[in-house]
Amino acid sequence: MVNIKKILIIRLRFIGDIVLTTPLIESIKKAYPTARLYYLAEAPYIEILKENPYLDKLLICKKGNIFNSLSTILNVRKEKFDIVIDLFGNPRSALITYLSGAKIRLGWNLRGRRYAYNTIIKSHILKKNALDVYQNVLDTIGIKGATQKTKVYLSKEEKKYAFNFLKTKGINFNKKIIGIHPGASWPAKMWQKEKFVSLGEKILKLKGQVIVFGGPKDKEVIEYVYNSMKIKPILVSDFSLREFSSILSMCDLFITNDNGPMHIAIALNVPTIAIFGPSEPDIWFPYRSKKFKFIKKDVICWPCKRDFCDDLKCMEKIKVSEVFNLVKKLWI
Repeated sequence: MVNIKKILIIRLRFIGDIVLTTPLIESIKKAYPTARLYYLAEAPYIEILKENPYLDKLLICKKGNIFNSLSTILNVRKEKFDIVIDLFGNPRSALITYLSGAKIRLGWNLRGRRYAYNTIIKSHILKKNALDVYQNVLDTIGIKGATQKTKVYLSKEEKKYAFNFLKTKGINFNKKIIGIHPGASWPAKMWQKEKFVSLGEKILKLKGQVIVFGGPKDKEVIEYVYNSMKIKPILVSDFSLREFSSILSMCDLFITNDNGPMHIAIALNVPTIAIFGPSEPDIWFPYRSKKFKFIKKDVICWPCKRDFCDDLKCMEKIKVSEVFNLVKKLWI
């Protein structure tokens, strides 16, 4: 493709899904170094892409009524993109792509949305993880040899903020800092909160320093973990996504459920242990470094992919001792 001046990537949400597109962002920019590369996503998810050196501009897609959708479409059209790549594939992102005015409109032939695209993304990998899926996108536009390493970028000011915050909380930077995140988007993805308490206590006995992370939706579970621990950890909650990420970057190890912060930690190159229940790590944990480990149990109903479950055998079978043994192996 020649004379490509402007490219738009659309992935409206969520945090982990957007982080997984960062290798694609880098690959496209390197293939078209003179083109301006834009990204369209909803707030607050788009915040995770700030400071990304391969993006020229971030566009916010406002949620809500038809007027917000019309405003987004008009904002996209006025940029006169040469290529629009829809990585989300829902009705709204398909419509934005269709009405973008771009010469080349890429998307998947899914759920009747073929109308929105004039270039269908090839799918030639039978067992695809999340990064392989995006490699299909690159293959479709002729980009080979792409990186598969996810990255989140922080400014010097953000790193300084995190350092100063932890310093005021009494953190000793000569000792290990271990982050735990007991929350998740859905209850079925959550390891039992009592086990996180027990794990935190064991880490403290190992002379580690524990930070309990959580977002607004995790208030109940993180308060339980915090209040149940005999020696109180540091609590990181009600922070902006960028502040949350900068504090997370200071950890020597991060233990978490399958959630967005899991992907952020890995993209920040923080050694990570992920606890999987009903979802598939073969798809959602496409990381090959020895620094990144997952643990899951095979049960007869796996993978059910449920958001809610009254009989979480997959989580119940994961013992605190098993996770703690992984902690000791990654105690770098």
